[in-house]
Amino acid sequence: TWDGTIWIYDVVRGTRARLPRGKTANLDYLTWSPDGERIAFGGSAEGHPGMSLFWQKADGSTLPEVLIGGGPEKAAMGFTPDGRSLLYRQFEKPDGLWLMDLREKREPRRLIRYPAMTNRAAVAIPWLSM
Repeated sequence: TWDGTIWIYDVVRGTRARLPRGKTANLDYLTWSPDGERIAFGGSAEGHPGMSLFWQKADGSTLPEVLIGGGPEKAAMGFTPDGRSLLYRQFEKPDGLWLMDLREKREPRRLIRYPAMTNRAAVAIPWLSM
């Protein structure tokens, strides 16, 4: 929403629920995990100057967890089909499209560098075995 709150709408039941924000603000660029269990998003966090990447259980049972703290603006773009990695865009240097392994917590790797990308570009990447 305009204030950075994330709402989950259940269209079958006709209900909605607000996810707890914890100490986050300016939440944006959301994407769902393939199993529907989690949501990843960008935003700011207390104690981390700049913009961070978070994920949170979609049922609201947990507070947002920082995946990458602070630094340049980041946008969660999508998960790999197996849910093991998160694709995200970083808008300032080192800019580009990055892939983060969520299970082994390795350093993210840049897949595409700017200027090969344009701002908020839709990118199709064939997923290869990780």
